[in-house]
Amino acid sequence: MKKIIFGFLMAILMLSGALAYECSDCYGDPANTPELDIIDCWVEIDGRLVYPDRTIYKSFERGDEVEVSVEFVSKQDAEDVQIQALILGYEHGDRIYEDVSDITSSFDVKANRSYQKELQLTIPDDIGTGELKIRVIISDRSSSTWVRDYNLDIEAQKHYVVIKRFTLDPSQEVLSGRGLLAKVYVKNMGDREEEGVVVTVSIPELDLEATEFIDELDPDDSTKPEDDLYLRIPMCTEPGTYVVRATVEYDDGYEEVSKETTIEILEDETCETGGAVLPGDEKTIVTVPGKQDVVVGTSGAVYPIMISNTGSTAKSYVLTISGVDAWGTYRIDPSSVIVVDGKSTKTAYVYVTANADASEGEKIFLVKVESASESKEVPLTANIVAGEAPAETDWERIKQGLEIGLVVLVVLLVLLGLIIGFNKLRGTKEEESEELTGQTYY
Repeated sequence: MKKIIFGFLMAILMLSGALAYECSDCYGDPANTPELDIIDCWVEIDGRLVYPDRTIYKSFERGDEVEVSVEFVSKQDAEDVQIQALILGYEHGDRIYEDVSDITSSFDVKANRSYQKELQLTIPDDIGTGELKIRVIISDRSSSTWVRDYNLDIEAQKHYVVIKRFTLDPSQEVLSGRGLLAKVYVKNMGDREEEGVVVTVSIPELDLEATEFIDELDPDDSTKPEDDLYLRIPMCTEPGTYVVRATVEYDDGYEEVSKETTIEILEDETCETGGAVLPGDEKTIVTVPGKQDVVVGTSGAVYPIMISNTGSTAKSYVLTISGVDAWGTYRIDPSSVIVVDGKSTKTAYVYVTANADASEGEKIFLVKVESASESKEVPLTANIVAGEAPAETDWERIKQGLEIGLVVLVVLLVLLGLIIGFNKLRGTKEEESEELTGQTYY
């Protein structure tokens, strides 16, 4: 009797185990804890319902944005649930993880209710072509997880150039009036060779632009223009943060890609008096450089004087320099009289040279800009620097060189005299030989 009861109990246990196994697919992964037990889950990629480990029929290209929609139902209540989607198989995923992964904020769920969340991924520009996987993970605070992989197919575009790196030198801040160098590294991620790639760097707010070219760019090749792109920040530019934009045009100009960074332009202390708005109608702006070094015994320094006429009609300006005669000389090129059209800018160049006996140090002189109705004096600074006097050893070298040259010249003349004398002697002997020969035969 005991054996019969025991057998009956064993049969019941086996039957209940079989029923539990058969229903496991209805209630999610058996490994899941009671806190999060996924009953149903639907995943859509760009609006298309997908299934685990099945290649979807829609192809994607490098750089595409991928929308991932996840809807699920849990058998149990759960707290702090998060959904994550990530691209697998990307070589550099550990370094730019934010581009290939997205995760929701945490939220609580109730049993037998549907929850839907949207995630967004970006297919990297330099990812390999072919099949890759998107992994979807649903987990809660108890580390219960539901994981499924979905396949994507990646194709290369015919024409696709990306900016891999865009750097500035200096990288963060630059003084007004100074130069700014830009390096733009590009890579051809398409499957066609690109010719005549145009690389442009600009500061739109200052209307500055520099352009260089890349003659040829093969598929999967990465390079930059042979010369760095150079931008000169105008003197006395208003301090602040400015956008610097790199633009690459390819496919005969039909396609372009751009990337932006910022640069902080600092105020030049010498600009406190360097830029001046003339009185009156305030339609003329004079911009001058800061302190310049003027080396004694050289051609000196050049001071560009920029005159901007913001009015609508042309104006004639007269430039007068004072304060230089005591220690140097100057000239104005092209002329001391400048005619500037309305809404235009012209530059006059003041060349300043220090006298041989000028004392070292800073000298202040004035440039006066006058029109029929306006007048303004702007101070300029020249830093007089002593030139290097010729060393005595230089003259000794010159003297020694002249002496050696003279000796060489004398030797050449002696040799030339010997050669001429030898030729004459040889000619005389040949004549005597001819006379003797003539006497032998009658």
